[in-house]
Amino acid sequence: MTVKCPQVSVIIPVYNGESFIKDAIESVLAQNIDTIEIIVINDNSTDNTLEKLKIFSEQIIVLKNEDNRGASYSRNRGIKYAKGRLIAFLDADDLWHPNKLRLQLEVLAQHKNCQFVFSSAPLQDIEKGTNLFDGTEIKQATVNIRSLKDIFENPYMSTSTIVITKELCEEIDYFREDLKTAEDIDFCLKSASKTQVIKIEEELSITRRVKNSLGSNISSYQDNLSVVDSFLERHPKFLAKNSELIGNVSSKIINDWLSDLMFQRHLKEALKVLKCNRKSLSYFQRFKFHAKILLLTLLNKNNQL
Repeated sequence: MTVKCPQVSVIIPVYNGESFIKDAIESVLAQNIDTIEIIVINDNSTDNTLEKLKIFSEQIIVLKNEDNRGASYSRNRGIKYAKGRLIAFLDADDLWHPNKLRLQLEVLAQHKNCQFVFSSAPLQDIEKGTNLFDGTEIKQATVNIRSLKDIFENPYMSTSTIVITKELCEEIDYFREDLKTAEDIDFCLKSASKTQVIKIEEELSITRRVKNSLGSNISSYQDNLSVVDSFLERHPKFLAKNSELIGNVSSKIINDWLSDLMFQRHLKEALKVLKCNRKSLSYFQRFKFHAKILLLTLLNKNNQL
């Protein structure tokens, strides 16, 4: 399929997505705007993903990676191939509301200084299989302009909700391919440092949770901290003006990391993380986590007796 002048190019990376890719593509085809270019990057899937894609052979473009390269490489390949001025991302296991693109295009048309718009997105376990958009109608967007400080404090957004100009993707040098996780946080921070960012408060996408996804990996916390450090190195003025905010953000990441480790009973790893990041935590926080680790260690020993 070739679209000469698409309004939007939709980038869908997929790896072993035979169970959900059909739903994702159909949610794009249901959009009530014309001239959408749909680019699916098959990241060397080993299941029947390719067979599922053949159903849409007249409606989509399929690019195949010779090796499994990951979401960042696949998105970047799609962006570079795209003909649209605007780029929208959709993860293969997520879904869109039928009015998503129309509302986001209207917002971008009304805010000329904005090159990046995203929306709220509810979480749903993919096993439930229910489309939360059934019967819901969203006619207007509630707009909230977000500053760089806002995005730094809360950069967690679903990539499947983002519409961005291709020009800005090129300016910020795309997604980082050296990161297994937190590449979306890095992408959002880089974008927010270059343009006005707008959030649409309505839920225009569904983020469907899949077991063993990278986003739930313990290593994502370290990648998150690395992204924050990298951003601050590039923006010394932001660092100088927002020391309290930066401390709070770093502290929250470490708190969440330690809480997750202890919930999963990885106590030795939790103690290691605590020692390596002690300067980012208050005395009370360090004392609290030391006490919890000691208590859980004693409980484990008692259970083994």
